[in-house]
Amino acid sequence: MTLVAVDLGAEYVDVAVLSGGECSVWKAAADTTDPAGSVVSAAAVALERTGLSLSQVAEMRLGSTTGVNALLRRDGARVALITTRGFGDVLTLARQNRADLYDPVARSPAPGFLAARADTFEIGGRIGADGGEVEPLERAAITAIAEACRARGIADIAICLLFAHVNPAHEVQIEEMLHSAAPELRMSLSHRVDPQPREYERTVSTCLEAFLSPAETRLLEEINIGLGARGFAGRLMLANSRGGLVPVDIGRATVSRLLGGGPAAVLRLASAVATEAGAGIAISLDVGSTSSDIGLIRRAEPPEVEEAVFAGVPLRQPIADITSVALGARSLFDGVPLGEATDTLPNAARDLLVQAIVSHCVRRNADPAQAALIASGGLGPALAIHVAGVLGITRILLPAAPEVAGALGLLLSASLAESRVSLQAGFDVLENGALARSCAELAEGLPSGQVLFFAQAAPTANMHRVTLGLGADVPTATSLRGALNDYFREMFGIDCPGEGYLFALIARVKGDDAQPLPQVSPPPRAEPGGVRTALGAVPVPAGWLVAAITPSHLELRKDHADG
Repeated sequence: MTLVAVDLGAEYVDVAVLSGGECSVWKAAADTTDPAGSVVSAAAVALERTGLSLSQVAEMRLGSTTGVNALLRRDGARVALITTRGFGDVLTLARQNRADLYDPVARSPAPGFLAARADTFEIGGRIGADGGEVEPLERAAITAIAEACRARGIADIAICLLFAHVNPAHEVQIEEMLHSAAPELRMSLSHRVDPQPREYERTVSTCLEAFLSPAETRLLEEINIGLGARGFAGRLMLANSRGGLVPVDIGRATVSRLLGGGPAAVLRLASAVATEAGAGIAISLDVGSTSSDIGLIRRAEPPEVEEAVFAGVPLRQPIADITSVALGARSLFDGVPLGEATDTLPNAARDLLVQAIVSHCVRRNADPAQAALIASGGLGPALAIHVAGVLGITRILLPAAPEVAGALGLLLSASLAESRVSLQAGFDVLENGALARSCAELAEGLPSGQVLFFAQAAPTANMHRVTLGLGADVPTATSLRGALNDYFREMFGIDCPGEGYLFALIARVKGDDAQPLPQVSPPPRAEPGGVRTALGAVPVPAGWLVAAITPSHLELRKDHADG
């Protein structure tokens, strides 16, 4: 079976072809005016180099940084927000967190660029907390909103009404009437995107979907058409924000859940390299042309969180635990030829990278100096030397082809199906029989395969929740308490500071389509002054030694004899 993995970045398309047990890689420049054509062309060229064609491919896996780059550049659709009367300032007010304690002016951290206040429409009508209708929907205002959007050239609408996650009737009515009045409008409804309480977070989720949807949907459609025209008849799978794979129809339905699919794949590769190299703790640093992505690895599976601030936007969805900063090759070396960029890193840029790494690690209770540094991206391996020196890191690991780490990580990814149920109960009142029934119901809707259970829990109902892996056994109140205690002992060296509170149970089935860590051909080899990977050279400056080279990764060590 032939698999093709493609990672679409801001300036390059990375391709990995796995066929007959051999893995070959290819990197091509992306045409920013035709990203879909770039994907199809790069995949076709990579296959031709191995004597294959798209018609022989059983499955193509696609990840991208297009959504991340759109957020970093603030370059998305102009969105109109429709919300309940009195709630038009939710996106501006946010949580009123003080982002900087010592800033004399308190600034809202809210991503106001997702929907301007001038493009926010308040509408009469209200659903109550119990799901009942308190006030009928002001239907007469909907036609006026449609006309205003058309006059302003706005085609993308985010609809987020109070308590729509309990009863979506009013949101559905607005959608139906807008579609009748202006069929060209594209609508994102909060009860479909993020059916959970808390108005600010749900508003952000809905506006984010509307902000990203037009470009991402168009890109997927054009890729599908282009592949078909080249004879591709296999399965197209998309990398989601946690590094799993979903069918294209599911991914297209909620494109914001694909956000960070490319960076998540890099983190998956870094986790596999860390495991093979026996690195207990590792830092993943992926330097692309537009952004740098940082992750902390403690175990074989890449870490993920249920909530995160990603590229300045608070996300409420499962996502790989990554910090993405707007520091890429273009900003780090503005005006410097790439041939000279690997020789020196401006101190200011280096310090910003170091600061981002330290912040990411300290917030997760880890000392960067005790970790190995796994570097990826076109300039990641070269810059890793500079960063490691400041952090006191003495061990650097590189994938066999770090320039295409995202594509290699996609080969390691697996299809992932999930179901969840909200329980909202303290551990002290949980009944084992009820837990067993909930788990059985969760498993019924999943495809065949081993079902693994997870819990979203916290010490108390008012504390931040964490996701606990529970394995294949049906959880009990005792096992939940033990898992939460284990988490706090590992992270903070203390027992759980509370009785325990269960927010939700989750069941997942992971497909058996993940591939082992690929051995890239040709493998890395040593050469004077550095090492040669499948796609380029990595300089090894004085003070560092090539400690090991394998077909899947290589290792650099600080030469202590050098002083």
